[in-house]
Amino acid sequence: MKIIIKIFLVIFIFHSSSCSATSVKSRTSEKLTYQINGYAQIYGLLNALSWADKALILKFESDKVEKLMIKLDQFSNNYLKTIQKLAKTNKWIKFNKTGLPQIQQDILAEKQKERIRNFLPLIGKSQYQFEKELLTSTKDGLDNIIYLTKVLKKVETNTKLKSYLNQLNKEANLLHTKNIILLKKHNCKK
Repeated sequence: MKIIIKIFLVIFIFHSSSCSATSVKSRTSEKLTYQINGYAQIYGLLNALSWADKALILKFESDKVEKLMIKLDQFSNNYLKTIQKLAKTNKWIKFNKTGLPQIQQDILAEKQKERIRNFLPLIGKSQYQFEKELLTSTKDGLDNIIYLTKVLKKVETNTKLKSYLNQLNKEANLLHTKNIILLKKHNCKK
């Protein structure tokens, strides 16, 4: 009887330890996937924002909108270069692994096509509508960056990446505030 109990205990302990190891490994891989998806989405948003000032080539814009778009371009290009450097030392960062379902990717692609059509000279939207849509788009992009950095900071343990997220969040918040002020002023002009 003692032998049976010992065998049972050995099997129970072995089974318990293998289950807890699997659980820890699963949580680790889930956290890593979460981080990979988050950094890929940040990269995509920064990349999209880096094109905001290119829309100015196609339309005439107010000085304040132009200045904000130039700042957004500098901001996004600066943080794109930094995240690319960080990805070289953190090989697990993959910019193509956004975690977004295919339907969400298709929706974003359609929105991008519509935005491009709206910015075209002559057939695109009027000056007022153009600036409003441009400001709304950039506000939404900054908004997403702000929330992405907030959630990633909660799970990030690498000090360089955490510092990157903190600084990105801080600057995105400043630009977001300026964007909202312009958008509110723009909406009052109607």
